[in-house]
Amino acid sequence: DLLPKSDRLEISGPHGSQSVVSRDNALQTIKEMWSRSFSATALGQRKRSGTPLASPALTVAALEPSSSSGSAFSRDPVTGSRRLIVIDAQEDQYAFDRRTLSEIRPMLAAGKRVLGLSQLQRVARAARALDDYLGSGVELRFSFNGDRLTTVSWSVSRN
Repeated sequence: DLLPKSDRLEISGPHGSQSVVSRDNALQTIKEMWSRSFSATALGQRKRSGTPLASPALTVAALEPSSSSGSAFSRDPVTGSRRLIVIDAQEDQYAFDRRTLSEIRPMLAAGKRVLGLSQLQRVARAARALDDYLGSGVELRFSFNGDRLTTVSWSVSRN
């Protein structure tokens, strides 16, 4: 069995994502999402962008309980600059200097931090390491259950 050992799964691909409550309907959901990748619209988009027509990727991830979650961008998602690592957690956004991992600016929606500075730096360090390894910008989706960091998934970003 290639599915993660979890009762709750998330299946995501280039044309959306879906949370699956039970493992029983995971295979059917995978088939449906895979077939969307071969619609006339999807094939046309890939052809125009120069992306290979075959082998669109799907990700199957276990959904774990978490106290907070978010996404980290190893490069500025707006400008593509390598100077910044940007982290979105719930409605807050944080920016870190890539080299020193010092916080540059928090933008707090609720007026208080969702994640502590050490948690944010751990996420920034993971995003930076993955970017360094791949040689490309990445979006890293993460969650914390207490102080335990879990990488939910990652993808190469467009910048």
